Amino acid sequence: MTLYLDHVARAWKRILRCGDTMLPFSAVDAVTVQSLELRAPKHSDSDKSLVIDLMERREIFPSQNDRNIREILVENICDFPGVIPSLWTFFETLKYLEPLCEALRQLLGAQMKCTIRSSLTGLFFAPRNNMVQLNETEDIEIKVPLSQRDAMMVAYTELWAFCSRHFDGLTASTPRKETGGPKPHVKGPNPVAWQHLAKFALSRGFQITHAQALVAKEEQYHSQLALDYLRKAKPMCSDFSSAHIQRVLTVVRSDESLRAGELIPQLPHLSLDRRSGRPFERDFTQEKKIMFFSQLYSGLPCNDLNLRLLRHDLFSCIFVSIELQTTDFGSPTTTPVLVQDVMDVDIPPEPPNPDAQQTELQSSYATLQQEQQSLLTQHETLVGKSETQREEINHLEKENAEMKGLLEKYTAEQQQLNDAYYGVMQEHEACKKVKEHLQDLAYQWKAQSEENMELKSTCTKLRRELENALDNQTLEKTIPILEEVQTPVAVEATTVSDMGYSDDESISDDLIPYTWTAGSDDRNQYEIFLVYAVAEDCELQGYGFDISQSIEEAIPQISNSLRQAKSAFGSDQFHAVTVLGMHLINTEPDYLFECLEANQTIFIGRESVLAAFVPAATAQASSSQPYHSVVTNEQAATQALQEESTRKVKRKRGETTGEIMLKRRRMAGAEVAPSTPSITAKERKALGILKSKKATSS
Repeated sequence: MTLYLDHVARAWKRILRCGDTMLPFSAVDAVTVQSLELRAPKHSDSDKSLVIDLMERREIFPSQNDRNIREILVENICDFPGVIPSLWTFFETLKYLEPLCEALRQLLGAQMKCTIRSSLTGLFFAPRNNMVQLNETEDIEIKVPLSQRDAMMVAYTELWAFCSRHFDGLTASTPRKETGGPKPHVKGPNPVAWQHLAKFALSRGFQITHAQALVAKEEQYHSQLALDYLRKAKPMCSDFSSAHIQRVLTVVRSDESLRAGELIPQLPHLSLDRRSGRPFERDFTQEKKIMFFSQLYSGLPCNDLNLRLLRHDLFSCIFVSIELQTTDFGSPTTTPVLVQDVMDVDIPPEPPNPDAQQTELQSSYATLQQEQQSLLTQHETLVGKSETQREEINHLEKENAEMKGLLEKYTAEQQQLNDAYYGVMQEHEACKKVKEHLQDLAYQWKAQSEENMELKSTCTKLRRELENALDNQTLEKTIPILEEVQTPVAVEATTVSDMGYSDDESISDDLIPYTWTAGSDDRNQYEIFLVYAVAEDCELQGYGFDISQSIEEAIPQISNSLRQAKSAFGSDQFHAVTVLGMHLINTEPDYLFECLEANQTIFIGRESVLAAFVPAATAQASSSQPYHSVVTNEQAATQALQEESTRKVKRKRGETTGEIMLKRRRMAGAEVAPSTPSITAKERKALGILKSKKATSS
């Protein structure tokens, strides 16, 4: 069957060839193959018209848009010499060859090796004359010289042709049932048909052991079939003599010859459904008359798509491809060995007794009347049930219409619910994320609160220790004045609306400088003290600002104090220190307010002035604090002063932001009115900041 697959490939390559180029196989789609398979437009006018119509309607080869290519494709299809094959026709051909292969395998028996062809090739011995069948009773010689291989292929092809004519007698297979006709009767396997196949194989030069054994039992098989016939013809007779059997055999053999020289029958046109697979019963009758080598490979060419063209195309591609003329054959000779045995036909039974037949018919008639009455009753019952079911069907159709309406309504509602559910799920996811974020914030707030509580407790403890130290201890030595500065400009407290003022504003003249001493501050108020100098007795001299304990009021007040400090000391020249001597790096109002809650008072001044205050404060607290605590405070203050360069960068950024805000107000034409101080400075005794104690006493 690989030869047939090669035939399929060659056929489609021939169709797709356009001059020197060949279209790719991707140009062939499934519809094109289904439309062209089993068509023979060169031999059938109807197939040719159909192919042209399909090409014009672009139902075949739709991917090819070039008009010239489509015309070439039509010419190639219409010039194809046989039936157009495909993979589907390959499997249909297997159905046709299956019973033929079964017969040849059984004929070879134990001598079957690899394939049927290779097995028969090894058993072939060419006879003196190359004879082929003209019909069932006549042989004809091929006068053309044939090689050993060609002679073997001719005999090999004749074996397949014989099996195709008699596969119903050699196997249990039957031809296909005609539409509307009865199912064909199973005739095989018939031993006489097998004897004819064995004789034919031996006559063509195949030395098959099993075939020789079948021929040796010919008389036994015929006698057995004659005895079976006599038993069916005379069932009342229990024994038959050999004379009876010989008489039957004589009659059969006297009628073995068929009419010689029978003309080739006129074959009808085959429709598309009859061109593939196992033959139909009516076509099989015609096949018995034409499946001979001389008729398949010689004679007039076929002008129509009939059974002879179909079988010639199949045998030429899978067996032998040879064309012979009528003059290449000799005169026919009679061959009585191949006959249509009468034993192949079913023996008709002996006619029955008329009286018994009449009685049987009367009994059958009575039975049929009873069955008719029963069927009428069943018919009436079924009619009643049919009416009831029709009413139920109408009712169900109405309910079905109502259910369809409800289904559409509920489908729309379901869609709305799905949309709403999707929206709720999105909101749920968002809420879930917010909840997780809030939980994180709550955890952070709780941790920060605990830390703040610890810091507040520590600050309260340190403040208490500092106050005790300041109350109980005196300085061991006088701290000299570290730096004298010019008389500062009075500080003016401003409101929140004045926070946009420039850093060049001076301290209000209404503020009076005083000396800050430990333990003199009010516990109900917070204070920010601007330090200008440190006296010998560690007293701080400068201006003080009261800060509210409410954060809403304190933030603007702290911002105003910082602005006054920038005006007095310069943007990058002041620092902040707690009463414990801890330097504050962060000068944001919120952070300073938290420090005020823990320390009550924050000092702001120049680095040199505060540096003189920090050791003094540490020394005063040394009596009430452990040594390691004092050292810690000094180290913290010193480390804070060393980070001056980092803080200067941040302050410059703040000054730049303030300048931008001031420029925006000036461009908008805003007028800034003088502000009234909202924070009253504590009235303490007036001191001259630039004078030391010695200068005062003198």
